[in-house]
This record gives sequence, structure tokens and C-alpha cells, in this order.
Amino acid sequence: MVDPAGIRTPEQLMHQLRSLLEHSRVAPQQLARSAGVSENTVRAMTRENAPFPQQSTLEAVVTACGANAKLWTDAWHRANDARPRPDRSGGVQAVQAQLDRLTETVKRLAAQVEQLTAERATAKNEDRIREARQERAYRRFLLALPEPRFTEVTWVPRGGTSSIPMSGHTFWEPDQPSYLSGPVYRDLEAIRNLAAKQDGLPKLFAAVDALSFPVVEPRYRNSPPGAIDGVMPVHRAGVDAYFAAVRACARRYFAELDEDTPPGPR
Repeated sequence: MVDPAGIRTPEQLMHQLRSLLEHSRVAPQQLARSAGVSENTVRAMTRENAPFPQQSTLEAVVTACGANAKLWTDAWHRANDARPRPDRSGGVQAVQAQLDRLTETVKRLAAQVEQLTAERATAKNEDRIREARQERAYRRFLLALPEPRFTEVTWVPRGGTSSIPMSGHTFWEPDQPSYLSGPVYRDLEAIRNLAAKQDGLPKLFAAVDALSFPVVEPRYRNSPPGAIDGVMPVHRAGVDAYFAAVRACARRYFAELDEDTPPGPR
């Protein structure tokens, strides 16, 4: 039989409380619902080294078990009075020590915040400088980008009439070393599209380096080739010079981005 009258210490209270819960034969879930507490609270009371309960929690649980709440409340007060109290000697000094430690922590955190703020401001300033440098370099790239001025060449007969027995047919060839105009103008349009946006310049640089145009070969026919053949030659030297200039512009752009300080006017 559980008798709370003899309880004098917290250990006795918790031991008797465990015994009460065991003898109640009520499931923890149902007991928790009747007491208005959580099931975890009830289950915790049944374990060794359970925490000392609040008075209101104890009253609700023992009442749900059908025990006399008044006897258990009196036992709770005796056990609570017997609980060890923290040493309050030097309390003012202990509180002051805690305040000092807290103050040091706040100062340290404030210094860290100040440092992070300065680093962030520096990073933002560096970003602004980098963006300004990129913008200036891009504007200079656009100003330096040459205009394509390709010269179409004419067809001339080579060595008279061919020995191949096809009356009136002649070998025609460009009067200057030439490229086929179709691939040249196609790649020129691609370069213009890439140059229209700053983020397209890396691709532009790679594209110009990879350019290779078909060389115009002599044609065998009875009249000079023309637009009807889709074979219009453009002067090779002019094409090479143009794309070499574009490549140089791109190279200067990337060189400016690698400088440690923003480039000045040129």
C-alpha cells in the first residue's frame, strides 16, 4: 500500500510515486488524458532518476490515479523543502562574474560584426570596381571593333580553253586569292551577334580563333561563275585582316580585365 504520509525526501517521493503509478493499473496514455498532461510526462515519472515534478503536475497525476491529492501535496512540500538549495554565498560576485563574461562575449560579437561589415563593404567596393572595369573595357572593345569591308573579286579565265573536249568551256579562277563569300558572311553574322552582348565575348574569342574558310577553287564552265552558282569570292587578305583585328580587340578586352587596377582612358 502506497502511503505518502511517511515521505520526507525527494527520493522517497519519487519512489512512492512510481509505486502509485504501478499499482494504479491505468495505461500511461489514459492516465495522461485524465490528468491533462502529456504521455511523456507520465512515462518519465515511472523511470529511475526522474526529475522532481511540479506541484500542479503531481496533484493532477495522483488524482487521476484515484489517490488523495491533499496527502500527496503535503508530501510534495516536505520533499521540496528537503531538496538541496544552491549555495547563495557570494551571489552578488557570481552574478557580476556572469555579467562580465556576458559583456566580453557581446564585445567579441560586436567586433566580429564590425569586421564582417567592413569585409562586406570592401567586397562590394571591389565588385563595383570590377564591374566598372568590365564596362569600360567592353565600351572600348565596341569602339575598336572594325567595320567589315570585304572586296568581292572577279573571275578571269586561266590558260585559255581547256583540253577537255567540251567546246567553249574554260577554267575560271578569281583574280586574287579568295574565300567563298557564303561561309565568310555567315561567320561574320555570328561574330556580330556575340559582340552585341558583353557575356558573349568569351565565345566570340573562341569562335574567331577557330575560324577557317574554304578557299575558292577554279571553275570549269563556259562563262564566268556568278551569283547564280552561289560562289561569290571575297578577297582573302581583307577577310584575314578583319578577323585578325577582331581577335586583337578581344585579346585587349581580356587583358584589361586581368589588370590589378582599373584601366585609364586610352
